[in-house]
Amino acid sequence: MIINPSLGWGDDQAVPGPRFRVLGMPDPGTFAEEIRIAATHVQPRPAHLSWAEAAALPLAGLTAYRASQRGRLRPGERVLLPGIGSGVQSMALMLARHLGAKVAVTSG
Repeated sequence: MIINPSLGWGDDQAVPGPRFRVLGMPDPGTFAEEIRIAATHVQPRPAHLSWAEAAALPLAGLTAYRASQRGRLRPGERVLLPGIGSGVQSMALMLARHLGAKVAVTSG
């Protein structure tokens, strides 16, 4: 099972609501020995992903996905991803390419 760490997002998919928080801030997070989380925030690991691949989805993947949705990224658009070495930016690169965007990256 993998955990969706976005708690209390709200009704508008484009922006978080006033009750939004990320699991671990301020609640106990996934470094804790035990946590309690609603079943609605737990999903089966996709069978085609290893545990390591699935572990990258919850925070880095959701952050990149939410950014692409908020920016309304569409095929053929250009996007700049600074700091490509991070997990979020790596996920954003894969997502942007999948969506058909033209991607430029920077790294220090």
